[in-house]
Amino acid sequence: ATVSTPDEKVLHAANVLAQYLDNDADGIPDNPLVVEKLKITNSAIPMFLNTWESDNSKLWDDYSEDLDCWTVLTGDETDVWFDNYRNDPSSTRFDFALEEILHTITQCGYAKAYPEIFGEYKGSLIAEYMDNARGGYFEWVPGSYPNGAWWTYDDNSCTYGCMITEYFYWAMTSILGAQEDRFDEIGHEWKLNTKEKVMETDPDIYNLLTDPQYKFPTILPDGNY
Repeated sequence: ATVSTPDEKVLHAANVLAQYLDNDADGIPDNPLVVEKLKITNSAIPMFLNTWESDNSKLWDDYSEDLDCWTVLTGDETDVWFDNYRNDPSSTRFDFALEEILHTITQCGYAKAYPEIFGEYKGSLIAEYMDNARGGYFEWVPGSYPNGAWWTYDDNSCTYGCMITEYFYWAMTSILGAQEDRFDEIGHEWKLNTKEKVMETDPDIYNLLTDPQYKFPTILPDGNY
C-alpha cells in the first residue's frame, strides 16, 4: 500500500483476505493449494488512496513486471465499517474489498489450482455455467442479452475471462449474503442477489461454489480476523 493509504484500511483489507482464505479462523488456510498458486503466480493486491493515485503511481513502473496477477484496491472504496451497512441497509456504502480481494483469489488462485473447473477460458466448467447465465456464448459484451439472462454485465472493457471473474464474484457473494439489500443498485447486471435466488435459478453454480472439496468460505468476511 502507498504511504497515503490509511493503516486501518490496509489492515481491514488484510483481514478480509485472511477471512476468505481461512474462513474457520484456525490459523491454517482452508485450501492450501489455492494459497500456493497465489504465491507461485506472484499475486498481489496493491492499495492506493484513490483511483487518481493508482493511475498516476510510479509503483507500476517499478513492480508491474514482477507481478503476474493482481487486482487494485483503493482506500476510498474499502469500508472499515461494513457492519454498519449490514445493520442499516439504507446506507450507500459497500465494502468493495469484498469484491477486489475475491477477484484476486479466484483468478490467481482457484483458476490456476483447478483450471478445468475454474479456468477463465471458454470450455471450463464455470465458463459453461456463465454462458448459461448470460443466455449464450459471447466473447465480448453483446449489444443486448437474450431475455431470461440473469448475468448481463455491460462493461465493454471486460473480456471473456474478466466476465468469468465477475460472475464468480456475484454468485459467491450472493450466496454469502453480501448482496441481499443491493438489488436496486445491481439488478441491471446481476439479478440473483440472494442465496435463495442463486439456488433456484442457477443451481449449477450454487452447487459448485458450495462443494466442500474446494473449501470455499461459508461466512462473509467482515474485516475482523
